[in-house]
Parts: sequence; structure tokens; C-alpha cells
Amino acid sequence: MLLGTAAPDAEQQQDLDFMLNVGQLFSLIVYGQLILEQAALTGVDDDIVDQIFDFQIRDFDLYAIALHGKPTSTQAQQDWAAGAIRKPMPDAERFTRVWERVKEELRAALNALDEGELDVQKLKTSLNDLVAAVGQLHDRVKRIEDERAAERRSIPR
Repeated sequence: MLLGTAAPDAEQQQDLDFMLNVGQLFSLIVYGQLILEQAALTGVDDDIVDQIFDFQIRDFDLYAIALHGKPTSTQAQQDWAAGAIRKPMPDAERFTRVWERVKEELRAALNALDEGELDVQKLKTSLNDLVAAVGQLHDRVKRIEDERAAERRSIPR
């Protein structure tokens, strides 16, 4: 709806920071759709899908707030951004269920390795995937911290 009602003007389209922010918003929408389609095809547990969307919504909100705060954003863009913000549905019990499931699967993999029943290459792949996911999470947290610090610095005192 942003592009239909408050598309970036020619100057904004030349502003890499502005367009990167808009691109992040749209990529989160596309990723969300792909996640839902894949979950339907593979039968991924609703808890996992909901937990993924918990952080997806938080990320989307950060980019919407950043768009709202851009010095070059128009009133229409600010209105769109403010209207796009949603509160995720936090659920501590769901988070705990997902976390316990991850721990159980890792524990089972380690037990199978100890008993010689696990393909070492499969374990290495799983651990590499886990390390990559933790790295991505770390990068996301660092990026959010940096963005918040930049936002705080840009607020007139």
C-alpha cells in the first residue's frame, strides 16, 4: 500500500538509506509470505511459525519507525508507517515450548553421536546451520542496537 499511496519521490529514490529502509520493509513482507507457504507445505508447528512472526513483526516495526523518522519522509509516508506498526503477540509459554524443543533436538543429536548412531556429516551440517542462525541473530541484535543508538543521536536535545 505504501507504493500506491505514498511512493518515494525522485529525490527519495536517490537516497540509499531511505530506499534501503523501504526495501527492508518489503523484504519482510515477502519473507513472511514464503514462511507461511513453506509452513503449510511442510506442516511446521504453529508455535514455530508464531515465534518466527514474533521477531518478524518486531523487525518490521523497527523499519516502519525508522521510515517515519526519516527527515525526508512525507506526511503520507509517516501516516503509512505509523499505521503499519503492529504489536506482536508475545507468548512466554510458546517461547519456552519452542526453546525446549530446540534443546531436546540438540540433546538427541548429541546422544546419537555418543552412541555412534548419528552421521557425523549430518551433525556437522546441523551445527553449522545452528552457528549460522546464532550469527544472524547476533547480527540482527547488533544492527538494532546500532539503529537505536543512531536514532537517539539524531533526536534534537
